[in-house]
Formats: sequence, C-alpha cells, structure tokens
Amino acid sequence: MDGASSTHQADRRRLTMMWWNQGPGWGGWLTMTLIMVAFWSLGIAAVVTLWRSGHDGGRTDVPRDHDPLAILDGRFAHGEIDAAEYSARRGTLLGAVDR
Repeated sequence: MDGASSTHQADRRRLTMMWWNQGPGWGGWLTMTLIMVAFWSLGIAAVVTLWRSGHDGGRTDVPRDHDPLAILDGRFAHGEIDAAEYSARRGTLLGAVDR
C-alpha cells in the first residue's frame, strides 16, 4: 500500500502562486507610472514632429520667383520696362508693402 499512498499524495499537490508581497509596492507603481508617462510623451512628440514636417504650418513665405519686387527687378533687367516705369512701379509696390 505504500505505492498507492505516494500516488495519492502526488495527486493532492497544489500549485502556489507567488504574489511577491501582494504586488510591486509603491516603488514599482511609481516606476511604471513614470515609464508610461515618458512613453506617451515621446509618442505624442513624435506624432507632432511628423505632422509639422509634413505641413507648411501656415507659413506665408513667398518664394523668390513669386516676390513682386523680384519680378519687377527681372523685367527691368531683361529690358521689358524702362527706368521711369521701373521707379514708378517700385514706388507703388514699396508703398503697398509699407501700409
């Protein structure tokens, strides 16, 4: 009967889970909270950076080839307008810019 009783005892074994003092404690919770805040902050910063790099952000920079004064300078340089017309139009443009 000795073999039967050892089999019976083997069947009655229980698995015990270790809870490590009912959780990681305040230090663990603090660490997990800080890591989670850092994770989401970096994620949001990455999304904002990618968003801004893909959009012009509402900039009103006028490219050099669309600048009225540059166009006027080019027309004068190519001989399309004379000095009197150049001076008059330049004064008009600069007066409009100053307003």
